[in-house]
Amino acid sequence: HIILNSPLYNSKAGALDEILINKKHKWKDKKISEIDLGANKLIVMISRNNKTIIPKGKTLIKEGDTLVIFKK
Repeated sequence: HIILNSPLYNSKAGALDEILINKKHKWKDKKISEIDLGANKLIVMISRNNKTIIPKGKTLIKEGDTLVIFKK
């Protein structure tokens, strides 16, 4: 896991989860702004090639990315 190299973080405020984007994932090659995450969820970080990306709406999700999602 990316999140502090420990089990996924959970608290009363919300939880962090990780999603690995593979070649068949429906979000591959889409911008953050084009994705419907559902209510109370936010992509807070992308790990790509051992680099951390703080995503914006125009950020493109690529195969091999690991997305960290906060959900309340």
